[in-house]
Formats: sequence, C-alpha cells, structure tokens
Amino acid sequence: MGILGDKFLPAEHKRTAQETFKKLYKETVSGKWDIVIADEILGALKCKFLLLPQVLDLIKNKPGELDIVLTGRGAPKAVIAKADLVTEMKSIKHPYEKNIPAKKGIDF
Repeated sequence: MGILGDKFLPAEHKRTAQETFKKLYKETVSGKWDIVIADEILGALKCKFLLLPQVLDLIKNKPGELDIVLTGRGAPKAVIAKADLVTEMKSIKHPYEKNIPAKKGIDF
C-alpha cells in the first residue's frame, strides 16, 4: 500500500475504507457540521478502496453551506471539476524518508 510498517492486506483496507465512507457520508449529509475533513480519501480512490461515483455522490449531496475538504494525492479530474477550491501541496520533509513508521492519528 506504500505505508511503511503496514501489515494489512488490501482486502482489509478496502473493507475499512468502505465502512468509514458510510460513516463519512452519514455525517456529511446530516447537517450537523460546518466543515468535514475526509483525510486521505483521494488515496483510497487511487487504491480503488473507494469508487469515484461514491465520492462524487458525497460532493453532490452535501448540504449547501458545508465545506468539505478531501485530502490526498492524485485527485481525479472529475473531483477537481466539482471542487470550489483545489490546492496542491508539496512535502518538504517527512519522517517516512527516514523509515519511521506511520503514526496512528497523524498518518492514518
């Protein structure tokens, strides 16, 4: 998967991504929040743990005043087209470069 120290099989990642997406969708459309951050959702798309129509449906059905932030690399053109704001960030320094494993709550 490209996550240093990751021991989970792709099927486990996909199952977890799908379960998490269901919670994300429910909270996003609930109207309870001003902002929702879907951290690394674009990575889940790239790895095919989530499908593009799922993410596009999430964007389409969000309440009008809700800001939704989708993070990760390689945003599909269809997601970029639906976005109001697109930012590309560049890593300057990361613990991964020193073979330091990902930290729960920070990197996943």
